[in-house]
Amino acid sequence: MESPLKKGIGEVVTEYGARVMKIFKRGLLGSSLFEFYGEIRANKYHIKNSFNSTKTPLEKRGGLIFVKKSDGKLYYKSSRVSEVAISDTSEAGSTLAVQDVDGTPNISNVTRLKVTNGTLTDNGSGVVTLNTGGASSLDALSDVDVSTSSPQTNQVLMFNGANFVAADEGSVFTFVWNSVAYNNNTDDKTDTSPSSDLTSTKLIGSGNHITSSLVTLSFQNAVSSKFTSGINGSDNLGLSTQAWNEGSMTGRANLSFDQSNQRATASTGDISLPFPSSLASNYYSTIKVRFQYDSNNNDHQLKFLYKNYMYLGKHTDDSPTNSELQNFQKKAFINNGSSNTTDISAFGISLNSTSQHLQFWYPSRINTTPSFNVGASAAAVSGEDWTAISGTVSHENSGGFTETYKGWRSPNPLDNSGGTTTWYVQVIF
Repeated sequence: MESPLKKGIGEVVTEYGARVMKIFKRGLLGSSLFEFYGEIRANKYHIKNSFNSTKTPLEKRGGLIFVKKSDGKLYYKSSRVSEVAISDTSEAGSTLAVQDVDGTPNISNVTRLKVTNGTLTDNGSGVVTLNTGGASSLDALSDVDVSTSSPQTNQVLMFNGANFVAADEGSVFTFVWNSVAYNNNTDDKTDTSPSSDLTSTKLIGSGNHITSSLVTLSFQNAVSSKFTSGINGSDNLGLSTQAWNEGSMTGRANLSFDQSNQRATASTGDISLPFPSSLASNYYSTIKVRFQYDSNNNDHQLKFLYKNYMYLGKHTDDSPTNSELQNFQKKAFINNGSSNTTDISAFGISLNSTSQHLQFWYPSRINTTPSFNVGASAAAVSGEDWTAISGTVSHENSGGFTETYKGWRSPNPLDNSGGTTTWYVQVIF
């Protein structure tokens, strides 16, 4: 549209009297201010660069569209809208306000919304889906475990110190130590009282006491994240041993925790514990389990006490051999040291056709003198004077340990010809 130089202000009308525009600031046409009536149609518009700062139009004066000289971008501003770039195609689109449900924060003039990778789906036709995340099942939550122990009817979720787990309403998660079992070559020892130690008496031998141990501790309410063990732990020894002649515990193996079965196990292979060289006193070798749970120390130990046998049986002479003593019908552990308080309850010695004395043999280191009750039944025994056998014998037990033994014999040799085939003998110290 062309226009001659204007000397004043006013309205421009067509020859038919229709208003086209209003000039409200005098100047050259290129720099005058116009207000157009109706639509403006053109193949293109040319907007000259403006200064970087443009005055904000007054209220009811509309808005300004201008090009900044500094960046060449098209901007819009009005008394109600702050200056905003409208020519940046990377940010093109309608603006919107984004806010929380409670109204804070409230961010206006948003032209782009960025979401977490993998959460936005383009459904087409201008529709998108935003996946806000969340677990698909209760067990998928990081602090919930309902797979180790499946929930039962009427159970509730309770926190056990590490996770929320299924439990009966009113349950208390207090650590419970049910039992400790020591499995070795000789026998199995299980103790259900962790407040006391277990003693296993072994026949003394020569060389080493070799045992292969698998220790199993049974727990309730144990949480694996609170269970620590091992010689490098905080005052933990895991599984350790101490021979009778050693001054401290020696670490053997760590314990592995089985969460599903609420137990800990430790396999160590062969453990060699030297036998004492004498039985002048009680000598103990120890297998110990120590670990921490919930900052509390817990330990338990199996103590091996080594002893020798006393023998009760029958024999034809006063000097039985090693094998003959070992084959006596009754053998029982006798105390270490020089005195004995262990008795033998009434025990039946079977007779045969050969006349033989009933005999009792025990280590010569024992100064206590035994007495004997004899009878045809366990309930009907009475005192009988036995004779001390002259001299001693050197006896090697089945474990290879050798001690000097002394003996006692019944007053008369016995056989089964009189109708009594078994005589019961009680030994009292």
